[in-house]
Amino acid sequence: MWLIGTCVSTLIIAWLAHWIYRWRNPQCNGILPPGSLDLLLIGETLELMVPNYSLDLFPFLKKRIQRYGKTFRTSVAGRAIVVSADAGFCHFVLQQDGKLFDSWALDTFAKLFEQESEVSINIPNVHKYIRGTVLKHFGMEVLKVKLLPLMEEATRVTMESWLGQESVDVKYAIGTMTIEFGAKQLLSYDPTQSSEKLSDLFFSFIQGLMSIPLNIPGTTHYKCMKHKKALSIIREIRIQWLSSNVLSTTLTLALMFLEENPKALQEITDEHETIIKQREVLDSSITWEEYKSMPFTLHVIHESLRLGNISPGLLRRTKSDVEWNGYTIPVGWGVLIATSAFHLDPETYEDPTTFNPWRWKECESDTMLKNFMPFGWGMKQCAGAEYARVFLATFLHVLVTKYRYIKLKRDEIRRNPILDLGEGLHIKVMER
Repeated sequence: MWLIGTCVSTLIIAWLAHWIYRWRNPQCNGILPPGSLDLLLIGETLELMVPNYSLDLFPFLKKRIQRYGKTFRTSVAGRAIVVSADAGFCHFVLQQDGKLFDSWALDTFAKLFEQESEVSINIPNVHKYIRGTVLKHFGMEVLKVKLLPLMEEATRVTMESWLGQESVDVKYAIGTMTIEFGAKQLLSYDPTQSSEKLSDLFFSFIQGLMSIPLNIPGTTHYKCMKHKKALSIIREIRIQWLSSNVLSTTLTLALMFLEENPKALQEITDEHETIIKQREVLDSSITWEEYKSMPFTLHVIHESLRLGNISPGLLRRTKSDVEWNGYTIPVGWGVLIATSAFHLDPETYEDPTTFNPWRWKECESDTMLKNFMPFGWGMKQCAGAEYARVFLATFLHVLVTKYRYIKLKRDEIRRNPILDLGEGLHIKVMER
């Protein structure tokens, strides 16, 4: 009997050893990029979640770039992925979008975009739907004709409400403003007529959305997916939950950086005061021509977006075996283009973790095109990119011309790998 037990145990151990070997050494019709898939199912997920308390690259990415180079393989939550911080590879992937590569999202995002029917939509259709919605409600012509003065008015109303407060949580307050503004344009949402605050639903939901996709009771992801009311509303305002986290985080960072850099704050203030002085009617609404005459403001916005790196990168998946630079990426593998690494590359940006909006005055357009991708690149660039920039510029215009602020509290910045501001920035706002 013991002989049978020993044989069975030996077979199980051999099978497990073979399974683990096949996992860590997957079949490939060529040479895989260097790296490791590590443990079954877990992969290198635990190392990915190690936080970094600075604006620099998070340790997982920095360590592997130093060890393997700018393109390497890894595994996250049981999925084989090639990660690249190589600008050449990035442009190759994006140029072959729809040919060699498909858009791809993590499990949480895929579930979010399911239709109410039994048939779910695929990621390319999601992108097409979102892009169409954005261009219809937030496109360039709508911005010029309708949204710009509405943005300014929403910002003024919001800041007036801040005057009587001892402390303002900037990220939450700005997130509330942008969520409600977008929902009003899309759904005629009125916060005074709603029993539950839309922004609260959003912020609680986004925490689960960025968690590891373990659908087990008690986990953050499980709670996120079970929040039916939030899911229902967010499916209706997809562009807003996609963009508002960028608007609120980037503006919070911009206010942090400006408060800590009086020279930059003075220059952006001078720029906007000059715009007002040149008006025929001093208290008229901001115009599109005025928005296009704010070079230093856009430098501040670009620098805040560069340092923010809110998302770790762009996700794609191979449609077939892909050959690149002597390596083969097998069909079905995920590809993460680590845009955050481009934004913090010392070969492109001198002293990359320092807030320096003046660097954009001398930045060549070709360098920006290849190494600055806060909204993606090419045909797949986020259709709401200009909308976000206009909202950011409008907010800063109202702030520096009508108000001043002092910092009360600033929490630590960390990445793991999503940028997290913790309790963020708390300020007191006063009239000038």
